[in-house]
Amino acid sequence: MKAYQTDQNGIYISEVDCQPSPLEKGKFLIPGGAYIDSPPKCKENEIPKRVGNTWTKVSNFSNDIYYHKITMSSKVFKIGEPFDDSYTKLQPIKGEYFQKFTNNVWVVDTAKKRINEIKLALIEIDAKTIRPLRDNETDKLIELENQASILRGELRSLQ
Repeated sequence: MKAYQTDQNGIYISEVDCQPSPLEKGKFLIPGGAYIDSPPKCKENEIPKRVGNTWTKVSNFSNDIYYHKITMSSKVFKIGEPFDDSYTKLQPIKGEYFQKFTNNVWVVDTAKKRINEIKLALIEIDAKTIRPLRDNETDKLIELENQASILRGELRSLQ
C-alpha cells in the first residue's frame, strides 16, 4: 500500500510504501504525517500541502536563486511564499557593479558607470589642488579648475 508523506508543515515530501500490520491482518502501518489519499498534480512552481483533511496547492519558488532587479541582491523564496515580480532568475553580470535590468536582461549601466568615474576624477582633482594652493602655483590651479569644469559639465549632462 502507498501513502503520501508530508513534513511538519504539511508540505508533500514523497510517496512511501506502508508495511503490513503484524497485529491486524489486511491493515497497514501508515507513518505519522502520511496520508492515503494522493496529493493533487501541480504545475511548475507549485507543491501540494496538506491542510486539515484535504490537499491544497501552494507556490514553490524555493528551488532557484532569484535576483532583485534593482539591488541585485539574491533571494531564495520559502515554500508557500508568493513570487515577487521585482525578482528575476537571471544572474547579474559577474564583477560589474554598474548594471541594470532592462528588457529582461542585465546590461552595463554606462551612464552610472561614467558618473562614478567623473566623481572619482573630481575627487582626485580636488586632492591635487592642495599643494598648488599652498605653493601659490596659479597656472597649475587654473589647469586643474579647467579639467574640473569640463568634468562637471559632462556630469550635468548625464544626470
